[in-house]
Amino acid sequence: MARIGFYGRLAERFGREVALDLPDEGCTLAELRARFDGLDPAAIRACVNDEIAGEQALVRPDDRVDFLPPLSGG
Repeated sequence: MARIGFYGRLAERFGREVALDLPDEGCTLAELRARFDGLDPAAIRACVNDEIAGEQALVRPDDRVDFLPPLSGG
């Protein structure tokens, strides 16, 4: 079961962490992202196992994925 973490405003929307069943062969990050409405790849970065990953990265059932919203500074 993959663990999906959300931060900032995303955590308010989806919760801080969800567990998600994935196929044994895994799926791409783009396929995983499509399961959650509003995770625009142009605005929301993703890390797979603590490394920034592209949309074609393979996500396996035992991976950790974190979605990070843009940061605002001041």
